Amino acid sequence: MVVELTAKDGRKTRLIGNPVKYPGAGEVSHDFPPALGEHTRSVLTALLGMSDAEIDACLKDGAIRAP
Repeated sequence: MVVELTAKDGRKTRLIGNPVKYPGAGEVSHDFPPALGEHTRSVLTALLGMSDAEIDACLKDGAIRAP
């Protein structure tokens, strides 16, 4: 029921696994949760079409956070 995951930087966390188990279902892969702001730049670019300069301005103003 409990799945232990390791991040790229070595941090570990435990998550609840899928409680439903039946033959032929296969294993579910789990990924370590993203860090705060880890995908900010790619999301703002892909979904809102923001340029790097616009994103940098938002970062400078403290409106968004990214690593």
